[in-house]
Parts: sequence; structure tokens; C-alpha cells
Amino acid sequence: MNSDSVLKPYFQLQLTRLHRWMKEAGMPVWLGYVLGILFFIVGSIYLFSKTEWAAYVYSLLAVQVCLPLGETNRSTFLKLHYEKGDFVRLRRLENSLVVLPFVLFLIIKGSFLLAGFLLAFAFLLAGWSVGQPSNWVLPTPFSHRPFEFMVGFRRTWYLLLLAYGLVGIGVWVGNFNLGVVAIFFLFLIFLGYYTWQEPVVYVWYHPPSAAAFLRKKAKEAWIHSSTVVFPPAALLFFFFPSNLHWILLVLLTGYLLLGTVLLAKYAAYPAPIGLKQGIILALGLYPPILLILVAFYFYKVAKKQLNTQL
Repeated sequence: MNSDSVLKPYFQLQLTRLHRWMKEAGMPVWLGYVLGILFFIVGSIYLFSKTEWAAYVYSLLAVQVCLPLGETNRSTFLKLHYEKGDFVRLRRLENSLVVLPFVLFLIIKGSFLLAGFLLAFAFLLAGWSVGQPSNWVLPTPFSHRPFEFMVGFRRTWYLLLLAYGLVGIGVWVGNFNLGVVAIFFLFLIFLGYYTWQEPVVYVWYHPPSAAAFLRKKAKEAWIHSSTVVFPPAALLFFFFPSNLHWILLVLLTGYLLLGTVLLAKYAAYPAPIGLKQGIILALGLYPPILLILVAFYFYKVAKKQLNTQL
């Protein structure tokens, strides 16, 4: 059977799911495309206009977007329905489509090496699964509460090692920018932990007050994230003491973004974070100081949502 005829229905199904998601969010399909393209272009331009680390941050964002497509359970499901050759071609095409907008913008900005890295990464990832199952349970520095960091650590340990490795390389070659971008990348990984909605019964175990529940969750998120980010941050400070203000700025921005996403999670609870929350979060990034107002808005909505569950 022709390979194209085998893969075409898969991508048609993904397109149909995307259109259905837009309609369920109360948005015309054409408007969803317009807003998506607009946010991507404006966000990319803004990022590159505000920091010299933009190319590194941009590349790490593309990597994080691409990695979940190679998740073990997802890959196993696809392998059950496609022959090995078709599976690899599907995954290569899928990964390439995801990173293509990032690659094109990097080329426009003259970052040809990073653009080539992303394309190579997209092809290499197609041949393996992320988070291979094992009978051995990876120990974590976190307790079973909150579950987000315990589960997230076991699913993303390789990304955490990658970030630590980038900090080490930055120190070794005297590149502070690479190290501080890697620390911010750690916070981006943590954000993914709060896209998972726990069952309602998990929420019932917490204090009856919605405000107390949110304070407890935020405190746990900041403490556990500190466990991971403080060692590389201290290492950067030791070798680049004159850049302490940049390290503190990245840490404060990361904590604020993590707290805001946590509040967005419970503002949508028990449903997952949707298009509405995503748009509001995106608007709060321009400039990042607006995240304070966005966080306050999500806090009010989250209390209202949780009062129906607690």
C-alpha cells in the first residue's frame, strides 16, 4: 500500500480534532488559525526584541513542544496501527511540522545552527519513545504530595538532566546566557506538571477552604521547584557573581509564571486548561509584569471553581 495513503487519514484526523477543539471553545475555525498565527509571530518578535538569549529559549521551547509527541504510551498505540517504516515516517513528518515554524523564524533571525539542530532533533526523536516503561521506580526528592512533581519528575528526568548539563556547559565555556536560559527551561518543564488535572477525590483531601487549598498548592509548587533550580542557580552565582540580578530576575519570573499556571489550572477545574486560559496567559506575558494581574484574576476564578468541589 502507498505510504501516503496510509498516513493521510492520520493527519486528516488530527486536523479534524483541532477544528473540533476550536469549535468547542466557541471560536470559528478561521479565527482560531488567525489568532494562533498572530500570537506565534508577535510572541516570537517580542522574544527576540527583548533578550539576547532569545534563540536559546526559542529552541528549548520547540524541543518541549515536540517531546510529548514521542511519549511512550502514544508511540506504543501508533506502533500497533502502523508498520515500522510507516510509523517512523509518520513521526518524522509530525515532528517536522511541529518544529517548522520555529525553524523558519530561526532562519529569518540568522540562527542557522540552531535551526539545523531542531530539524535533526525532529528526525532523531522519531525513532525512539520518551519515557520507556520499567519495573524500576525512579526515586524522587519529593513526597507523594503534591503528586505533580513526583509524577512529573519521573516523566521528565531526562529533560532535567539536559537542563543541568546545559548549565554545566555554560559554566565550562564561560557562557552565562546558556546557563540562565537552562534555568528558565527548568521552569518551563515544571509548567507541564500543572497541565494534568487530578481526580476530584484528590481535592477533597485538602483543607475545606478554597483559599487555603490554593495557598498550600502554591507553597508546595515553589518549595519543590526550588529543590531543583537552586543548585544550578547557586552554581551560576558562584562563577558569575556580577550577574546575580539576572539570576534573581529569572527565578522571580519563573516562580510567578509557575504560580499563575497553577491558578489557571484550578480556574478551569475540573476541566483541563483550555483556550480561554491559554489566551489570558499569553496576554499576561507582554510584558511579564502583567502576570500579576492575570494571577489575581485566575485566583478569583479558581476560588469560585473550587468552592463547588470542597
